Amino acid sequence: MWRRVSFQARSDGSGGTPAREREETMGNIGRSRLYRLLAMVLLLTLFCGMLIPAQAADITSKKPKINAAKSAYENGKVVLKWAKISGATGYEVYRASKKNGKYAKFANVKTNSLKKAATGAFYYKVRAVKGSKKSKFSDPVLIFAATGKITNVSFNGTGWVGTMGLIASVKISNKTRKDMQFLGGYYQKANVYLMDRKTNKPVGSTYMLLNTNNDPYGVSISDGITIKAGKSQTLWYYVMENALWTQYTSNPDSYYFMLSMPFYPGKGTDELITMSITATQVMSGSSVPCATK
Repeated sequence: MWRRVSFQARSDGSGGTPAREREETMGNIGRSRLYRLLAMVLLLTLFCGMLIPAQAADITSKKPKINAAKSAYENGKVVLKWAKISGATGYEVYRASKKNGKYAKFANVKTNSLKKAATGAFYYKVRAVKGSKKSKFSDPVLIFAATGKITNVSFNGTGWVGTMGLIASVKISNKTRKDMQFLGGYYQKANVYLMDRKTNKPVGSTYMLLNTNNDPYGVSISDGITIKAGKSQTLWYYVMENALWTQYTSNPDSYYFMLSMPFYPGKGTDELITMSITATQVMSGSSVPCATK
């Protein structure tokens, strides 16, 4: 801190500035320059802070990813879920009857999910929106509008498997214009799960075979044989063990059954889809996550 020294005329009549006051003046100039420099740094920092988020919010180079495991056809509605895109204010959902076909807008949503009534087999893809800017489209997923329910699950002690056999009657309602070719044979078998009612998690599982004779007590499991499912078609599945049935009947209030059956949608297609249904749901949807080439 500099001490203030007042101006005094020299005895010889000439004016002058004491050395201490000159030093103080130079100090004030230095501090002023420092303050200006700090102000410029602060303004530059604020500007960069505003610029960086603006660049980060650019969605044009981003691409949503649909969560296939949580996308399905449920209770007459298409359900789609995808990862959020940072900076997006909404999303556009498009669909087409063919994977590389012409896509038309199906819905506009503000969140990263969609549930909308629909029928038919369509490929769906999503892109993010922010004002006039749009992201890239996601990869398409196929949602097949088919539903079903387990109408009967019972243990058969006198069937072709002797003392062991679990039989399930599955009613399928095909709401598309494409065939549902359900697969028979050991290499295209369905899975049956015993589910805990409280946790909705499997506590046991085994495989089931499609009876291509469409008869709960008949035998026809040759590889490559398929059954076409039309509207409300009833299919029969059976398994060569009764351990799950024994566990279920010991406490039926604690368990329920879920079946997961593979099928080919449409004539000549090579895209395999798995449809999962449970005995506790009146209607459940076809699912995409098991789709494969």
